Amino acid sequence: MNADGTKPVRIGSGTGPRWSPDGTRLVYRGTGDGGSDIFVVNADGTGNRALSSNPAFDVSPVWAPDGGSIAFVSNRDGTLQLYVMRADGTDVRRVRAADTEDGTPDWSPDGGRLAFASYDRTAVTLQSDIYVVAPDGSGLLRLTASHGDDHSPAWRP
Repeated sequence: MNADGTKPVRIGSGTGPRWSPDGTRLVYRGTGDGGSDIFVVNADGTGNRALSSNPAFDVSPVWAPDGGSIAFVSNRDGTLQLYVMRADGTDVRRVRAADTEDGTPDWSPDGGRLAFASYDRTAVTLQSDIYVVAPDGSGLLRLTASHGDDHSPAWRP
């Protein structure tokens, strides 16, 4: 809708909408084929379609700054892991393989890294920390190691 509340447009049924960098589309989590899927829709409400369609739990989609890729979290391999796909839903790939539960990804402004929350499933206490990694899985760096839960990282523009 407009900032003053006029002209609302229904884009679909889901949560967590995120604008594409060019402002023409939204990506969001919706209900699809037996699971929670990633959808994309034009800003005017047309062209709504699923980018992921499987029984897995696909959540937390976020656009890369160039609009060419979308990062998201899925349990399609058993645990919640960080994934990246092309903006058309093709070339889905897991960013890293670890015995962790990942969540809440956010792209760096230059698109070269992803920040995300994660906790080690083998640890005695399940506390999440913030990490950064390249979209190809290289250069993993743990940023926090606190006694509490750190989650929902966001890059400063």
